[in-house]
Amino acid sequence: MGLCPSKTPLVSIVIPVFNVEKYLRKCLDSLLQQTLHDIEIVCVNDCSTDTSREILSHYAQLDERICIIDLPENRKQGGARNAGIRHSHAPFITFVDSDDWIEPTMCECLYANALAHDADWVCSDYFVYNSPDDCQRQLNGHPSWFDLPRDERNKSFLLGNIRYVSALYSRSLFVDNDLFFPEHLQYEDNAVVTALYLASRKAVKVDAAFYYYRCNNTSTTRSLNNYRFFDRLETSRLFLDNMRRLGFFARYQAEVEFRFIQLFYVNTVMVALSQFVPPERAYIERVAREMQQLMPRFRQNPYYRKRVSWRTRFLLSVISLHTGLGIAIYRTCKFVSH
Repeated sequence: MGLCPSKTPLVSIVIPVFNVEKYLRKCLDSLLQQTLHDIEIVCVNDCSTDTSREILSHYAQLDERICIIDLPENRKQGGARNAGIRHSHAPFITFVDSDDWIEPTMCECLYANALAHDADWVCSDYFVYNSPDDCQRQLNGHPSWFDLPRDERNKSFLLGNIRYVSALYSRSLFVDNDLFFPEHLQYEDNAVVTALYLASRKAVKVDAAFYYYRCNNTSTTRSLNNYRFFDRLETSRLFLDNMRRLGFFARYQAEVEFRFIQLFYVNTVMVALSQFVPPERAYIERVAREMQQLMPRFRQNPYYRKRVSWRTRFLLSVISLHTGLGIAIYRTCKFVSH
């Protein structure tokens, strides 16, 4: 179902939907309230088993800008986003998770900046929402990075932290660079979004916050003893594959290697210690072993030596020699993975 607009929209909003009946109406209401009217809202139903599909149908009857795509199987966020990208008609795309919501002026402001600066990627800050009394604005990339020469800009993007939300992307960034999300996996954004940033010809940062990222739900990426967490190992490898395929590894080797060390090794081991009861020893040993195989000299990376605390580097070194001793040290002391 779903009639996509006969008029070519200016912005396509892609929303993966899976069992979010509690939050979906608030999300859709925020999209229909956009001050930029020429949008299409591409809702990708990822085999929901609650009333999410019925809610989508109701809203699609209210507004012809809503288009519903029903996937034949559950493909996770990455597969749903890919379907949305491929079915989109606008020159620009933004993503909204179906348990989140956005300010009415988001699309208009980001689109206006894309046109004004001839940019193929525009981002802004966002809010982390825990409760009505706990909603904090988060910096989404330092503004100074966006004014740097392209190589220095890209090094900053690799070493910094930018979320894919609260942003507008040229559709051509995905299509021309063959950058699509891995399917059936969690942590799918790790594989793709940094490559999108680096491929951007012109990136712009808007000094505003439009997106509300909900943290008070039961997301699998925020739960204890969640073995889908280790999907990040595969998506980290895909990140490295994209860096090599697009020529970024050769151009920014130290920065790309450090990004991979963080995604694949440091963050994985520290979460395997802190978010699993008991610590997930088998995965810790596997990650330490594979990291050594993939990058035997990773400890010589200048950013690893400067940006990872000596306490964490010491713990990881002990783990690589004797996992049980490393786990015992972790339990005795509190380590911070930065």
